[in-house]
Amino acid sequence: CLGFTPDHTAGPIPAGPIQLSTNGYLAYIEQEQLATCRRRRCNGWPKWSFPSNAGTVNPVAQGRRRLSKSEECWVPSQKEGREILRILHIEPSESDADRVLAALVRGGIECDAVRVERAADVEAALAQDSFDLILAEYVLPDAPGPSPLEVAGATCPEIPFVFVSSARGEELAAAAVRAGADDYVPKQRLNLLAPAVRRAIEEARQHEAQAAVDSRRQRLQDEFVSRLGHDLRSPLTAIKASIGVVLANEPPGTTEPLHRMFRNIDYSADQMAVLAGNLAELARLQAGRADLRREPNDVSAVVAHAVKVIEPYAQRREQRVAHAAPAEPVVAFVDNVRLERALTNLLINASKFGTVGGTIRVELGKREDMAVIEVADDGPGIPASERERVFDHFFSPIGEPARQERPGLGLLVSRSIVELHGGQIWAAEAPGGGALFGVGVPLTESGASPTTNGHVSRRGRRSKVAP
Repeated sequence: CLGFTPDHTAGPIPAGPIQLSTNGYLAYIEQEQLATCRRRRCNGWPKWSFPSNAGTVNPVAQGRRRLSKSEECWVPSQKEGREILRILHIEPSESDADRVLAALVRGGIECDAVRVERAADVEAALAQDSFDLILAEYVLPDAPGPSPLEVAGATCPEIPFVFVSSARGEELAAAAVRAGADDYVPKQRLNLLAPAVRRAIEEARQHEAQAAVDSRRQRLQDEFVSRLGHDLRSPLTAIKASIGVVLANEPPGTTEPLHRMFRNIDYSADQMAVLAGNLAELARLQAGRADLRREPNDVSAVVAHAVKVIEPYAQRREQRVAHAAPAEPVVAFVDNVRLERALTNLLINASKFGTVGGTIRVELGKREDMAVIEVADDGPGIPASERERVFDHFFSPIGEPARQERPGLGLLVSRSIVELHGGQIWAAEAPGGGALFGVGVPLTESGASPTTNGHVSRRGRRSKVAP
């Protein structure tokens, strides 16, 4: 701990050179360099604080002593226009810790560091305080176990992480960066530490700024989509009601082309209503406003109602829907309205891509602690390389620019709803050819924990390596 000797642990800062202790030795730093110092306790953790303009530390032969962690110490506060970097330093060796922090001082970086000696103490330190940077020795005495990088990645992935290690080698450095560290600096080359820290801090700030821009853009897109979905509903309702009246009162002798045109209007109004509903639902899901009303529901009834909803789509293409379900109820802890929307989207997609006059197969069953629904068509299927991407925004099949039909928003909405239930959704090849979409939702409330794909950690981003 760097602090005043006992004569200076209380009272005003004396005039003239001030005697400080660093690594058990005494040193002199001019009084004006600590003019903005303030008094602070160490809070149970040893702290170091060096002003970048401090003079050379000159050990003296007499009066050697080491300050205890319980003693009060003086640390410099943040001067106007000057930044002090808050660092969590994971380092078992006190002398190495002093060398590392001195290298930062020589590099012009002012810092206030909290040192812990074991990886097991990292989580507690992160919970107790906030930091701008984490420095860590690669080899720690309490290994094996969760590494500091793993703990930091799970707790606060936004904080830059730099290994400063006595272990040297390009393979170690590359492995550390691949694991998610921002950089790796050998202790034999501490002259590279300050530039590495500046680079890591700058990249973190750029990432934070870009994340803020992306968040604002996404929020504007969500607002636009939400308004569009709601604004479409009024005219669609009028169109649907009007064409319904026309079809119900169609006069005898109406020509077949005119009748077909009326049916096309009715069908297109249904399609637009589904699209408007998906737009509004997607906006709610992405804005986090889609609160699920989960309760025990018979999934068989939900599937049967979804099949009934898509019958007009299947009839238009002369398709048959084969529905298989167990005789006993399949009760799962779900929001039946939203699950029905997810299944309806999958069934509409199967009708769209299935063959004219073909069969859409729907099967419900149980697998372990999940209710599983599978929807299969007899269309061209989905290449294995595209099955993960088919649920993404604006997915377009590779190598088929001329194809008019696209999955649209339906699959994206279905995935969001299923994952909000804590379930799983997947695409595969149907037996006998075609595409198969599977949905699994938890049978019980305890299994219904939401999964998310929205968070993207900075861990894993490669940066330059100091060999």
